Amino acid sequence: METYKGMQFLSNKGSVKNAFNKSNLSYEVMLDRKEDENFVYSNYEHVETQVEKDSKGMVVCKKYKNTYEIIVEKVKEKRVGVLLVGIGGNNATTMLGGICANAKDLSYMNKCDLKRSNYLGSVFLSSNIRLGYNEKDKEHAYAPIYKLIDIYNPENIVYGGWDLNNMNLKDCLVRNKVFDNEVIEKIKDDLDYVPLKSVYFKGNFIAGNQQRRVNNILYGKNKLEILELVREQIRNFKKQNNLNEVIVLWSGNTEKNIPHIPGVNDTFLNILHACKQNHESVSPSVIYALAAILENSPFINSSPQNTLVSAVVQLAQQKGVFIIGNDLKTGQTKIKNFLLDFYFGTGLKPKSIVSYNHLGNNDGKNLSSDLQFYSKKVSKSNLICDYVRANENLYVDDEKDVNVAVKKSLEYCEGDSLNEKGKVSADIEEDCTYVESLEKQKVNSEIVIKYVPYVGDDKKAIDEYISEIFMNGKNTIVLYNICQDSMLASPILIDLILLVELSQRVFFKPTQEKKTIENEQLLNENIQIEDYKLSHTILKPKYNSFKNLDSVLFLSSIFCKSPFNSNVYKTRHSFFSQLESLWNFVRIISGLPIDAHIDLPYMI
Repeated sequence: METYKGMQFLSNKGSVKNAFNKSNLSYEVMLDRKEDENFVYSNYEHVETQVEKDSKGMVVCKKYKNTYEIIVEKVKEKRVGVLLVGIGGNNATTMLGGICANAKDLSYMNKCDLKRSNYLGSVFLSSNIRLGYNEKDKEHAYAPIYKLIDIYNPENIVYGGWDLNNMNLKDCLVRNKVFDNEVIEKIKDDLDYVPLKSVYFKGNFIAGNQQRRVNNILYGKNKLEILELVREQIRNFKKQNNLNEVIVLWSGNTEKNIPHIPGVNDTFLNILHACKQNHESVSPSVIYALAAILENSPFINSSPQNTLVSAVVQLAQQKGVFIIGNDLKTGQTKIKNFLLDFYFGTGLKPKSIVSYNHLGNNDGKNLSSDLQFYSKKVSKSNLICDYVRANENLYVDDEKDVNVAVKKSLEYCEGDSLNEKGKVSADIEEDCTYVESLEKQKVNSEIVIKYVPYVGDDKKAIDEYISEIFMNGKNTIVLYNICQDSMLASPILIDLILLVELSQRVFFKPTQEKKTIENEQLLNENIQIEDYKLSHTILKPKYNSFKNLDSVLFLSSIFCKSPFNSNVYKTRHSFFSQLESLWNFVRIISGLPIDAHIDLPYMI
C-alpha cells in the first residue's frame, strides 16, 4: 500500500509564512507601486525592434510598442507540492537535504571550520538585483529578488516522488555520498520517505547497467493504463497533502532521444493512441509529462532527452500548462555559456571547443551507455550552434578557405591490394561522411564523458578553447574545473520550481494584441482512445482579459543547457541576455523599470 504523505520541512515549526524571507536581512524595500492584500499591480511599456528582410535582401527594422497591465497574486496561504521523478537520485536527495538543512538553520563542523546551511547557487534566493542609483551616496543599490516580489518558501513546499528503487531517502543520503556524515545524521529523520512505484520500460530508454536498481515498478496492461495510474498518483498526493497545485519535475536518469515520428508523437491524440498501442517510442519521461499536463501540473525536464516532443507541447499549450526543458546548465556548460558571450561580444572567433569530464555518481554510470550519452552530447552542443548562427559574419570566409592548403583527390581506389575493383562498404562510407562533417564545422566541438566510480560526485572537467584573434593569431584557454555535481544542480532545481510557481501567479493585459500563431482549440474534456474514454479538466482563465505567460516558459533558459523554443519565439542562448531577461521580468512585475545598462542621464 503506497503512502502519499509528503515531506514538509517546516511543518513542525508552527505558523510559517509561505513567502521566503531570510531572517538575517532586516531591511525592506519600498517600491513605487500599487498593492493590496491580494495583488501587486504594475504597468510596463515594452519597446522592441521587429525585423524583416524584403525581396531585395534589405533588412528592415521597425519599432514596436505595447503597454501591459500586470497583476501578481501574493502567496498568502497557497499550498504547493512537488513530485520528483528519480527522488532517490543524487540531485533530488541533495536538493531535499539542502532545503531540510536550511529549514533547521543547520550548522556543522567539516574538516576546516564551522559551516552554516545556505542557498548559494540559487538566483531567486541568493543573487541580488540592481534597483537603481543613489545619487547622494554615489552608489548603485541592490537587493535580493525576494525583497521585491513574493517568492515561495521552498522549505514550506510538500515534497514526494517516484523512484525505480524503493530505498528510503534517509538511506539514499548515505548511498549517494554527497553530504558530510554529520549533516546526514542531523537531517536523515526528516527524509524518512519511501518513493512511489515508478514507470520503467525496457527498450534502452536508460542504460542497461541501471537494471539492478529496479525493484519498485508500477504495472499496467498498456502504456495508457500506466499513464492513468500516474495521474491517479498525482491526484492522491495532491488530495492527501491538501495542496492547491503540484509541480512534476523529472530528475531521473538521462533517457535516449526519441525521433519525431509522424502519426505517433506529433499530436496529443496520436501519442495517446500510441500509449494504448504500447508504441516503443513512448518513454517513461513522456508518460510523466503527459500525466502531469493532463492533471494541470507544470512539468520540468531537468535531463537532456527530448521528452518535450510535439505532442507534449501541443497538449500543454491546449491546456495552458507550463513546460520547461531541457537539461540543467550547471558547471561546464554554464562556464562555456558566458565564455562564448566574452568571445563573440568582443569580436573574437572561436574555432575549437573540446570538453572532457569524468564523474563517478549514478549519472555518470548511466551516461557510460552510448544512447544516453548521445542525448547529453546533443544537449551540450546546441549552445555553440546558436552562437555561430548569430555571428555568421565571422565565418563567411571559412568556406572559401576550406582545403586550400591540402587539395583532396577526386579520384580514389575503392578496392585494396587483394581486389582492385572492390566496393566501398557502408561502414567506410559512414566513417568518411562523419569525418567530412567534422571538417566542415565552423567551430569544432567535441564532448567526452567518462564514468570513473572512485571520484563519486566530484566531477572533473577539462575544457580547451581555441579562438582566432587579430591578424589570424590564435589564443588558447584551458580550464580545469572540479565541482560537486549534485550541489551545483540542486539550487537550479530549486530555482526552476520557484520560477514555475511565480509564473503561475503573474498575469498580463496588453493594450493591443500582437498577432501570433493561434492554437486552435482541439481538446475536449473527454478523449476517446479506441475503446477507452480519457477524462480530464480544462482550467478556465482566472481573470477576464488577463493572460498567463506562454506554456513554453523560456524564462527558464538561464537554467537550461538546451532551452526549449515555443512555436512563435526562438530562445536566445546568450548567458547575459538570459540572466537579464529573468531579472528584467522580476523588475517589471515588481513595478520597477527594466535596467537598460546605459545610464544615459549621467553621460550627458
